[in-house]
Amino acid sequence: MSGHSVARERSRLMSIVTGVEQLLAILVDRETNIRNVPTIAAPHNIQNALESLPKALPEKGLGTEGPLLLFNMPYSPGSLRAMLVLGAIPAALHGDILASVYDQNVQVNLPAETISTTVEHRTLELLLDLLKLPRESFPGRTITTGATASNVLGLACGRDFAIRHAIQDPEYSAAEHGLSRADVKVLADRPHASLLKAASLVGIGRSNVIDMFDAKAQQIDLTLLEGRLAACPPGGLQGIIVALSFGEVNTGESSPNVKKIRELCDRYHAWLHIDAAFGAFARLVPELQDQAAGLELADSITSDAHKWLNVPYDSGLFFCRSLELQTSIFGPSPRSAPPPYLTPIGPLGSQVSPEMESALLIPSPLNIGIENSRRFRALPIFCALLSLGRDGYTEMIRRHVEFARRLGRWMTSGEGSKWFEVLNLSPGVSSISHSEPVVPLNIVLFRARPGPLCPAIFSHTSSDGLGSSRLVRAINDTRRLYVSPSMNAVRIAVSNWMTGLPPAHSNSADKDDFDIVTAALIDVMTSAASSSATICA
Repeated sequence: MSGHSVARERSRLMSIVTGVEQLLAILVDRETNIRNVPTIAAPHNIQNALESLPKALPEKGLGTEGPLLLFNMPYSPGSLRAMLVLGAIPAALHGDILASVYDQNVQVNLPAETISTTVEHRTLELLLDLLKLPRESFPGRTITTGATASNVLGLACGRDFAIRHAIQDPEYSAAEHGLSRADVKVLADRPHASLLKAASLVGIGRSNVIDMFDAKAQQIDLTLLEGRLAACPPGGLQGIIVALSFGEVNTGESSPNVKKIRELCDRYHAWLHIDAAFGAFARLVPELQDQAAGLELADSITSDAHKWLNVPYDSGLFFCRSLELQTSIFGPSPRSAPPPYLTPIGPLGSQVSPEMESALLIPSPLNIGIENSRRFRALPIFCALLSLGRDGYTEMIRRHVEFARRLGRWMTSGEGSKWFEVLNLSPGVSSISHSEPVVPLNIVLFRARPGPLCPAIFSHTSSDGLGSSRLVRAINDTRRLYVSPSMNAVRIAVSNWMTGLPPAHSNSADKDDFDIVTAALIDVMTSAASSSATICA
């Protein structure tokens, strides 16, 4: 190697080292101060970031360090901070960094060349174990970009299953032949917006998703459900998917009567899909298992890893009873051979270890999911599972639910009841440590309580209908907690891995998370009241 080449290589390596050192400094600073970082950006930081964003592609590049400096200076804690809703446990963050370093394309199972597909397969097995779901019951399993993609997989599988029974042709595939021979209805319990999007993407259509939730009974009316199912007999050219919710997005409630609904699905040949993005993890805590009872009865399951597993975005989970159905939809057409470059090649030679034999049986991920090119999303999950184990995740889920329920009690019978009322208390749900009605899971749905202490601008009955939206804005503007809007109400979802942990030092001046949240809520109401003499009617 010439002297010039050596110098160029040394310069390249030094640039990489400098960049890594800067990244490490950012990471250490973030982890050291994360409990004191505002939940969203300050307005002036957002404005600075908007003004500083490059408006054109530079003719000469900024080099390795330039982009990093750009995003670490005017943006910290700038506009990106406004999107920081959840967090990642350290091991998952490290795994995500490693996923970028290794830069695997986890698409074809090549166990003689890389263990990436084996790691993903093992991760999914561990997830089934964590959720107390039998491995053998869900041979179809994959990691997706999130619950939306998982719902696409679930409805696609349900679509083909339902149409096969509707037209009484077990070989028919809508994935292969299209939807010309039958249509599909999705009978749902408070479907998430992602389920409607999935219905539009797989050709079912959003208008064919029918919400069967009976608000008065607070559940699906089983008699009405059976009537709908019975109206679609085999040969009737209409198939049915039943879609339930575990951890409904606004209330945290889960669909009851799953066993009876499973029996109806079996009787009328309907596919049972459960969207359990949040609710699946209730199965970890013995006192909460009623909130996810019957998950094991589903034909397909959607969940998320970037929510309660606290791994970096984006990361979703999908489990299916029928690997054959999943492969027939997302694999190659039976009418043509797959592209040679996407065909697995096993090890040469006759000596194959038992471990390699098992690895060779793993289906190529591109044949059971949407993407042909896939990031190594399993690695952060794998690291997180090994880091916390079952006990660690159980403790975290229990802590989050107790935090949400404590906040609900504070708003119902504590000091907060002067200003707030909780809308998702459930008499049928027993608390871990209290007997009164509590919120079902980790979500608190609330609004300003009408009365002498409530500023009129926050009233849910305000003339412009924006009272709760203004309350959301006022709470988030404190930059001490983050809430989201709901149906003329405010929603708190407790899911960050650090929420509810005690301060690092017992003699520390750091406040308890609960005190931070309640103090912010009180400040919002008292500040608004002092600036306006008008109160809620």
